Amino acid sequence: MSDKFEKKVVFDVEVLPHLFILSYQCVKGYERFDVPHSVHTPMAAYQVLKAYENYLFIGYNSNGYDDYICSAIIKREGNIQPEELFEISRRIIELNETPKGALSFKSYDCFDPIEAGMRSLKMFCGSAGYSTYDSPYSFKDDRRYTPSEIEEMELYCNQDVDYTTSVFLGETAFYEASLARLDILEEAGVTPKAPLAMVCCRSAAFGRRLFEGLCSSRDPLDDRRTTIKFCRDYAQSPYEEVRSAYQFYLDIVREADETSSDTDFYKRLPPAITLDGVDVTLGWGGAHGALDKYTYFAERDKGVALCYVDVSSMYPTLLVEHDLFPKTFTPAARYVYEKVYRSRLTYKANHDEAKSQACKRIIASLTGMLKDKFACFRAAWANNSIVVNGQLSILDLCCRLLDGGMGKWHLVQVNTDGVMMEVPDNATDLGVYNEIVQGWCADYKFGVSGKRPTALVQSNVNNYYMVCDGKETRKGITYNMNERYFRNLVAVRRATVDCLCEGITPHEALKRYTNIRDYYVLIKNTDTFPYLWDLVSDEKKEARCIRCLAVKNNVKEVLTRGLTPCYYIKARRADAVKGDKLANFPTFAIEVGDDIRNYDEAALWEVLDIDYYADLVQSAIKDFKMEETTK
Repeated sequence: MSDKFEKKVVFDVEVLPHLFILSYQCVKGYERFDVPHSVHTPMAAYQVLKAYENYLFIGYNSNGYDDYICSAIIKREGNIQPEELFEISRRIIELNETPKGALSFKSYDCFDPIEAGMRSLKMFCGSAGYSTYDSPYSFKDDRRYTPSEIEEMELYCNQDVDYTTSVFLGETAFYEASLARLDILEEAGVTPKAPLAMVCCRSAAFGRRLFEGLCSSRDPLDDRRTTIKFCRDYAQSPYEEVRSAYQFYLDIVREADETSSDTDFYKRLPPAITLDGVDVTLGWGGAHGALDKYTYFAERDKGVALCYVDVSSMYPTLLVEHDLFPKTFTPAARYVYEKVYRSRLTYKANHDEAKSQACKRIIASLTGMLKDKFACFRAAWANNSIVVNGQLSILDLCCRLLDGGMGKWHLVQVNTDGVMMEVPDNATDLGVYNEIVQGWCADYKFGVSGKRPTALVQSNVNNYYMVCDGKETRKGITYNMNERYFRNLVAVRRATVDCLCEGITPHEALKRYTNIRDYYVLIKNTDTFPYLWDLVSDEKKEARCIRCLAVKNNVKEVLTRGLTPCYYIKARRADAVKGDKLANFPTFAIEVGDDIRNYDEAALWEVLDIDYYADLVQSAIKDFKMEETTK
């Protein structure tokens, strides 16, 4: 498969009434081969598409728009007008209509694996330190364009191609996982009708195509069935919390019948359960709870071990090991799912990351689609059974551990497929702890990875920073910061964690971050950004995107060093001049361009307002409210 797609072309389409632009850039292997080019007519686009018909086309969120535009051009051999293409795009975007018929070329969507908070291409690339050129024209702008306006639109499309290439080259691990799909299916004895399409489509679409091809006709009662199959008799649990949670779901099942809708099923929420001072919330997505405002640092907290039980593939394990397969699954569908599930364990053990990730995405994507009203294998009861049994099992583990700890062990975090506990760091307690975990695993046929975090800073269950086996994990808006994407106030997020874990001052923590990029502030507005007062021209400036560094109030020194433009940031409204200060934004700032090498870095460090960033760190620490009573 890798040889088949050695040659690739990244593309982007912009269609307006009376205007068409196709931009493209060649990629060979995993390297750029050329600069972006643009063509301005459907016929010229057709010639490009035919010239590269043996290439794989790479798009960003293209499956919902650009693919169909190019497919229409190919089917009409270029004899189509921009107005017609605009109508196709309008119906896709505004009316959510998907054109009929198969696509005329193969494409891969590098949008698929991007984390949710970065899915805008402009936000993704702006956060990586690139400038963004926004099109000044409305998508619905119904007029003809001048040559200079067309040139601006071409710059806009070329930039999107360039950024899409950057995204793709940064996500090659996911691309390799997609390529591994056919090998995995071949090993399972499955030959798809359209193999290349199965490789190129997004993971959810892949799962749908695969299992719809293996499943029988859907069971119409699954539209309204609200039953749950329990994998254990929780009524006999020795723990009252487990019994009460089980009774809640059992009552719903008993009250429901074949005409009960999913909406009725989900209206009721189980009561909150308090375990060891932690409020554990149950629901329809998993058990969640955490000790708020908690910190742990192994070097500081001698005598205490932080133990983390993390279940591997919890939902797929419940489905396979406890026979929660949908009734819509044929024996062939069950065989393939189980084959992929067990193959993932082998691939993971053999460190075959591409195939392991491919298997994970195949089996994980199915659970949510069991409630997809358009899926032929829809089985709401199966999804309900998987999720409910998952959270009851986690609740059961919490109770077992707290009971076994006899008041000496303390619950720190409960999440969908894991539990974190404080345990005295001695052989006796850790031995009992491991025995309880292994007994629980045997009962539920779970496989777990036992982890020993060396650091944890936890605001709540969905916001924490953790170090385990030397690797950092950041989750939630407070701490999540993928190192490949420069996010807002990167240095501040890192320094805050350092201060909380190690008890050092903000200034001491900030001294560790010597890359000037770490101090970028990125602001992206869809409209104008009317907050800037240019200190050189002494007038207000409006901009769409700004990347800046906070600088000291000695503006004269900044200007004499040639670090411009420099802004006094006070205006909040478009009609304001020097009004209220913008919250969480420096009073004085230098706009910094794309390439930091264009600046005198020594001069930047000289004028950088470290106190501003230290104040932000101190504010974050104050918000965290680190108190000794949490220990």
